Amino acid sequence: MQNSLASVSSKLERVSLQLEGVQSSRSELEGINEDLKHKNHDLERQIDKWKRLEHKGDAELDALRQQKSELEAKTEEVQDKLSRENKILTKRVEKEQKRVEQLEETVSTWKVLSLQPL
Repeated sequence: MQNSLASVSSKLERVSLQLEGVQSSRSELEGINEDLKHKNHDLERQIDKWKRLEHKGDAELDALRQQKSELEAKTEEVQDKLSRENKILTKRVEKEQKRVEQLEETVSTWKVLSLQPL
């Protein structure tokens, strides 16, 4: 009986050591699990932050696209107006050039007439 008692005592001691080892491992794994949970939470916050920045960037891009579109429309409007005014000015210059030519002919005619004896 003493042999079986010693055998059971030895087994109990081994099982107790195994239990302590498992409890120690469990404790370490729980600590690692907590660290991973914190890291996961931090990473989720960072992802949310990036998403907000992305949406903010999208909103800014949309605003810039709208502004670009408005500026292109204004530019086209100004170019059209400039083209119309340029045509008007070109016609005025041509008209004034013809007037100058007529006046030069008139002056030339008067010069010729003034040089002729009466």
